[in-house]
Formats: sequence, structure tokens, C-alpha cells
Amino acid sequence: MVSLVLESFQGIQGANITFPSNLSIRLYSEVDISRWRAGKVLFARDSKIVSGYQDGTFKPTQPVTRVELMGVLRRAAEFSLSARGMQPNLVAKEPSKTFSDTPNYRAASIITQLSSYCSVAAALNEMGGLLSMILQNGITRRLLCGC
Repeated sequence: MVSLVLESFQGIQGANITFPSNLSIRLYSEVDISRWRAGKVLFARDSKIVSGYQDGTFKPTQPVTRVELMGVLRRAAEFSLSARGMQPNLVAKEPSKTFSDTPNYRAASIITQLSSYCSVAAALNEMGGLLSMILQNGITRRLLCGC
């Protein structure tokens, strides 16, 4: 997930984004510093896009939950705005959506916010908007809503 989200930053006009290639300190016990993804994990952590878990782990092979994905997408979108010299405030671009499966969900407010920001969030099992493009075509460049 981190790699997909960070690759979407490539091509952001006016942003000089580079990922460290040589690390000397292990960030998380389960992220080997010699792996290609280690620099991206460091960049994402330093940019406050991800933070790892409270127990100090990163769990790179664990499935990503919906809550985690929505949180990462929100922080990545905010970072993208900052990288372009803009205020990192997500502005609704369309009416927010109501989802029948999120009223008591702990990330309901993030999901509602992202649904109004270029339809990043979609209803459970719904294939529409930006989610459809990501899942069907692997396109991540629009993920951070330059639209």
C-alpha cells in the first residue's frame, strides 16, 4: 500500500519528492533496510503519511484494513497539497455520500470526508469513481486528487 500511494506522488508538478535509497537505521524490526521498500517506508513515516503501530511495528505483510487505507489516503492527499505549496486542507469537490455500512464505524468521518473529495471512498463492494479506477486499472496517479 505504501509503495502504491507514494508512486502516485511521481509527477506532482512543483514537488521535489525523492525516496532514500540507502538506510543505515532500521525503522521497524520487520522492515529490512536492504529491501527496495525501506526508503519508501521511511519517507512515508517522515511525511506523516504512516506511523506504524503503537507497539513499534509496521507489519508490512499484514492485510490493510479499510480504516488504515482511508487514514493513509487522507494523510497522503494532505501531503500532496503541501508538496505543491498549498494548504493541506481537503476541500469537498462534490457532495459527500452516505454509506449504509459505516454509521457505527470508527472511521466513518474519514470515509465521509473522502467521499466528497473526488470520490476516493466508496460504499462496501461498490465499484465506482476513483476506487474503480484504482482497482481495475491500477491507476494511482489520480489517487491524490489533482482533479
